[in-house]
Amino acid sequence: MNFHHYQNFNPIDLLIEERTFQEIRKLKKEYDTRLKTLSLVDGVKELKPQRDWIKKTYSLLVRLNFQDNSYFNDNQIYHATWFKDTFHPLGRLVREIDYSILDDDIPDPVISLDQWCNDALYLLRTNWGETDNFKILNGDPVKVSELGTTPKQVIGKCYDQANQIYNNWHLVERSGQEWEIRWRECIHIYTAFISHFDPEHKLDNPWLIKKYPELKGWASRPETIPDKEEWEAGLKLSQIYQNKPRVLKKVMSNGAEIECSDIEHLNWIKNDKPTNINPVESMTNSKLAVLEAGFTAIKEIKRPAEKRLALLDLSKQLQLPQTELSKLIQELSFEKSQLNNQFETFDSVMSADIDQELIVDKLICSGTISMIAAESGTGKSSLIYQVMESVSTGSPLFDMFPTKQCNVHVIQVDESYVNARRKWQRMALKPDPDKVSFCWEWYPSQLEELEKKIINKNIGICFMDSFGKLFGGTGEINTIECAYYMYELNNLAAKTGCAFVVAHHLKKDQSKNKKDNQPRIPTLGDFFGSGYIVAGVRDAWGLWQKGEDTDGTPLYGMKYLKDNSGLIDKGWTYNLSGCLESQRFHLLGNKGGLDELEERKNIRSKLHLLLKSRTPDWLSVEQLHDGICTKKTFTGMGDKVDIKSVKKELLGLVDDAARTGIERIAVKSENRGRPRYKYRFVC
Repeated sequence: MNFHHYQNFNPIDLLIEERTFQEIRKLKKEYDTRLKTLSLVDGVKELKPQRDWIKKTYSLLVRLNFQDNSYFNDNQIYHATWFKDTFHPLGRLVREIDYSILDDDIPDPVISLDQWCNDALYLLRTNWGETDNFKILNGDPVKVSELGTTPKQVIGKCYDQANQIYNNWHLVERSGQEWEIRWRECIHIYTAFISHFDPEHKLDNPWLIKKYPELKGWASRPETIPDKEEWEAGLKLSQIYQNKPRVLKKVMSNGAEIECSDIEHLNWIKNDKPTNINPVESMTNSKLAVLEAGFTAIKEIKRPAEKRLALLDLSKQLQLPQTELSKLIQELSFEKSQLNNQFETFDSVMSADIDQELIVDKLICSGTISMIAAESGTGKSSLIYQVMESVSTGSPLFDMFPTKQCNVHVIQVDESYVNARRKWQRMALKPDPDKVSFCWEWYPSQLEELEKKIINKNIGICFMDSFGKLFGGTGEINTIECAYYMYELNNLAAKTGCAFVVAHHLKKDQSKNKKDNQPRIPTLGDFFGSGYIVAGVRDAWGLWQKGEDTDGTPLYGMKYLKDNSGLIDKGWTYNLSGCLESQRFHLLGNKGGLDELEERKNIRSKLHLLLKSRTPDWLSVEQLHDGICTKKTFTGMGDKVDIKSVKKELLGLVDDAARTGIERIAVKSENRGRPRYKYRFVC
């Protein structure tokens, strides 16, 4: 047999070669159709689980001799070459995957928007148009034989500062209220900075274009440095209008409308907005009137099908995509809300009867929306019935979590009353019949009726099973209606103080690299439907079957995925066991993992005490670790605490600095990499 096409090749690879090429073809198809349209961050998240396979496949391909066309066909050579080029170990994609794996448990420092904008503005204004100052000239690598004959490398006078600003951009927290208000100002500065520092950077920023379509013009010509005066005017407008920009147009003698430049727009504002004409405002106001009238009419429609048609008609009438109409409806609802008038002052908020309380300890809080998602057949409905029983009777859930006894309402459309009865009989369910009510047929348009029922019957918790059946109807659950209904449901929870627990399904598992049939651990990204659904809930849980015990008892995990209520540490997982006979859940030994949580709280309290005792000294992570791990110290923690646990608890202390009084500083280091920190207690 001829083996000359292999170089130092292990014969076992003969058995996996063809399968490897099939997997490469599938990956390339997925890459061309979907992956390459994602942002770098999203692409890394999807490819990270395949890192080991990528490494092994690359190692295999580089050992093959593809010069031998008698053994490999053109298709195999083409796909092998593509794979080696795309997943080269020193390529950016693979390096970012490796960095992401290293960074999983280490929090990134966050740069404030003000700091980044001020740094970038100073550099831009002092070097505007001088692109050479931002670059390394003659920086291409040269051959050894050419050393001394090629021009000397020249580093631009502000290259180091520009490179630092570029790196800091990735540390800016591009989410939250401040970002949503100031994103136009930040992007305005960022685009000008990139046009000086790295005009070809457009290839790495598809997420910007996707989220902010108005950047398409910049993406097609990023190398164009704008006029400085015009750019400064645009910056001022973005600061004035923030996230609600206006476009000013002037009417020409022939009746045509021409968009004003930013300088003209700014001068119009400075001149106290001359009243001779402002066509855009009048046009906008007329569209706003259509939106308000349409929204008011749609709220009065009772039939779901008619409401859906009305929303689609309104979208066409305003010539807006459905996603934009959804945002406008939300903003209109905010404008018409009486919350700002009702709770405008500090005293009005403090005197309001809006205190929240735990319905189920460490699980459900009043006045909020909680969502629990799982694959079909995992036991979402059984868990809901079990919580219903505990809350209606006031008995501890799982014989562990205290509950507040209150009236319960269950909206169940995911299974019939016949199937529910059979399940209750198996579970030997014994709720308080005077405190439980049910609804088996329900439409989203009945939200107003639901509000009246909650108030009249003093309902403390409402279970909804499941979101897709309740709010999606026969259509998809990633369109306008979902955003609208989630907003209305949040309003209902806030007004009534009722806790809503909504069951939901997961997307179909697309993973092709499961090892040994490992179960999928749910994430927020796995929740089926629109991102508005996850954004609209306060707490989210993922339930999945982890496997089976030695006696065949199914084992489950329930992970805390979204922690706005702070019921327990984010990412915490309850370990549950399921009873095959009763279809009930129980906490798996060791209190379902709560003993570990108590141990973590103990570590945090010991660190807090140690920092207090050493105030005002700055202590490094290593010093704190040694302080609580040395058996001779007063902490008594022994040697069982690893440094990773210390870092996690220190992060929690810093996040809660207003209460704990712990602050940290970055320590300069000669070595590259992540900064080190020191901590202290501030009196």
